[in-house]
Amino acid sequence: MESLGIDDNTAVVPPQSLAEQSGSEQDDAIKITDPEHVHTIIDEVLGMPESHRKIKSVHIAMEESRAIEEEEENTIQGAQGTGAEEKASAITDLQSSKVTSPTPAETPKERTQRLTTPIIQLLDAISSAGGSLEEFIWQQEDWWDSKDCIRPASFWTALWKHAHTLQTLTLGFYTHELHTVSAPSPPVQFPELKELRLDCSTAHGDAGLAVEAILKESPKLEILEFAYPGCDLETCQIRNISWDYRFRGLRELDVQGYDFDSGAFARFLRNHAAVEMFRDGLDGDNQEVEMGMETLPRLEKLYVTAYTSSRSLRDWFSEDAKRPVSHLRVNWRSHRDLEDVATGNKVLECLEIDGNVGDWRPRDIDSSDEEAAKQENEAQDNYLPKALKNILPEMGRLVELGVGLDSGNTSRRNGDGTWSSPDAMNATDLKCILSVLPIDGQIRALRVWDPEAEQLSEAFLKDFPAIPDVLEYLCWQGKESALYDFKRSNGGVEAVRCEMMKPRSSRGGWSEERILGRLV
Repeated sequence: MESLGIDDNTAVVPPQSLAEQSGSEQDDAIKITDPEHVHTIIDEVLGMPESHRKIKSVHIAMEESRAIEEEEENTIQGAQGTGAEEKASAITDLQSSKVTSPTPAETPKERTQRLTTPIIQLLDAISSAGGSLEEFIWQQEDWWDSKDCIRPASFWTALWKHAHTLQTLTLGFYTHELHTVSAPSPPVQFPELKELRLDCSTAHGDAGLAVEAILKESPKLEILEFAYPGCDLETCQIRNISWDYRFRGLRELDVQGYDFDSGAFARFLRNHAAVEMFRDGLDGDNQEVEMGMETLPRLEKLYVTAYTSSRSLRDWFSEDAKRPVSHLRVNWRSHRDLEDVATGNKVLECLEIDGNVGDWRPRDIDSSDEEAAKQENEAQDNYLPKALKNILPEMGRLVELGVGLDSGNTSRRNGDGTWSSPDAMNATDLKCILSVLPIDGQIRALRVWDPEAEQLSEAFLKDFPAIPDVLEYLCWQGKESALYDFKRSNGGVEAVRCEMMKPRSSRGGWSEERILGRLV
């Protein structure tokens, strides 16, 4: 499929004219990555009616334009040296006006209308030409939490015209926009839809009728990603989501939000035995829902991001269920969770633990009294290095370990009463991780990550600490990512940088971060 759009914020027109492509056998794709170029690109497309029928993909990434980013940078720099109140006011004024740029008098709703109008025209042109749009993606990183940005009803009408041919659909909703989107009327079906990604995380208290209608009428779904508010207050939760759906071919499931009806979701899981990959991001009320052996019996990859999931690791890794889970990623909570995994699973090959640098550094707890000593003992029981030292030898088939040491998601109190983030992941932390690897284990690859970390020094890499003989690779992911393999000679070890391997799939996803998965 040939792209007719632009891939950076500096280009204004497609690199190759539609006229030159219209005679080719390739299907066409439109990609727009800067909202200020929407009219430029779509006007050219509309001017080539012979190409409309060939367009199969429309991909919109509505990020901030470079001009707006520069305006923000200049505003913040200009605020340097001013008083704290003046600086905060300057930044707040800019943030509140970002969605209205570049026309100060334009309201968020008007700007959304202006940017959406050519997209509606494009969708209608493809439909009028008898085209069969297979992919529609509208994604963005920052704008979904913008207020008063509501796309007109005509946009949804134009999009629903393509429901019968869409195979991939990615949508997000601005703050409280979902509440204004009615279910398609008359009802439409999505008979060919295989991949559906919905970001409803700003739909606090909104009626999800449109989402419910899409889910009800998409029987061939194979991949479902669904994010919605994680708030436990009833007035903050998304409404009208029943979980009463059947997708016989569903293989990948990613759900994040509040588990507002744990019983209904448990039934949904039981009805989808073909799921092989599940990201459980549903936080509940600390009340576990018992899982039987019929719940996701073919599960191979599990990522638990919820801290209060209604489903326990003990049940997921029940010996009786014998789920073939070979890849687990989980937030670090306590050693008991991993003990349940180690005792119940015999096929786990990759374990990844999300945590922070504090999990790998000695605890500083005052033990001057009995209560403090008790807290210290409990802390030591849950001290991650100690827990893994005891548990990893029980995971006999484990060949890859991943460890998150995020330094930006935690803070500590300093001696002067101020708060700050701890130092980023460093070589000392890596030594601590290496020390827990079983000498006679099977772990061939180690991946560690902290977005704030600097690169390892050349001196450290040339004189690398002692490691198990079986360890082959180290992936260090900080401000830059680097992959190393180990050269052993004369009793020493050197870590030599090698080419970073790309994921096998261009779609990405949490399970494709692992190292060995890219080698096979």
